[in-house]
Amino acid sequence: MGGLYDHHGIYVGDDMVIHLQGKGKKLSAPSPCNKCGNKRFINGEIEKVCIDCFLEGETVQIYDYGIPFIEFANRKLGTCSSIPSKPPHEVIATAVNYLEKGFAPYDMISNNCEHFAVYCKTGTAVSHQVVLHTCNIL
Repeated sequence: MGGLYDHHGIYVGDDMVIHLQGKGKKLSAPSPCNKCGNKRFINGEIEKVCIDCFLEGETVQIYDYGIPFIEFANRKLGTCSSIPSKPPHEVIATAVNYLEKGFAPYDMISNNCEHFAVYCKTGTAVSHQVVLHTCNIL
């Protein structure tokens, strides 16, 4: 999206990431991957892939949790949250649970990859990127 949005996912170990993807992503056949080809798992719009397939050539950016509100207010939206993260084992368990049972359908405004990742990390589904771009559109 030309740098307007960042894609979010949950790293679950063993070089694998669980993320929510839109229908547009699902329409194209996944490219063959020697790293995750036999481990790739798709359930509706939730997918578990290797980190290389998730990044698609982009650079990893770490989303920070539990930062002070004043710092949050001065950072690029969609890169951090003032809400603290749950412990890693709970975050991974939540992401794996949704991978196995499914998650609400993707919607760019109300249920996107950032909503999914932040919900897994904090229990609150929010997308600060959407807030920024929705406000700019209005």
